[in-house]
Amino acid sequence: MPGSSESRWVDPSEIKEAVTVKQINVDSDDCEGCGLPIISDGRATYVDNSYTHSLVFGATGSKKTRLFGMSLMNYTMLGSLMKPWNC
Repeated sequence: MPGSSESRWVDPSEIKEAVTVKQINVDSDDCEGCGLPIISDGRATYVDNSYTHSLVFGATGSKKTRLFGMSLMNYTMLGSLMKPWNC
């Protein structure tokens, strides 16, 4: 909604269609990208494959490290186990 003054949550289909977002399948041996996990259904995870920095805000004890940091490390390690240096 360009030019709109209203805020809204992004639709999952919009995330999946973004240029820098890549899909990683858990059952696949191929890795098309790695980065901060944005959305997942348990079998497929969509990650931001661009060279960006991320800043996560949250209160103390709100599981920022567990939900974002550890997820990023897991997917980065998964990508390097699938095909080293491909991600």
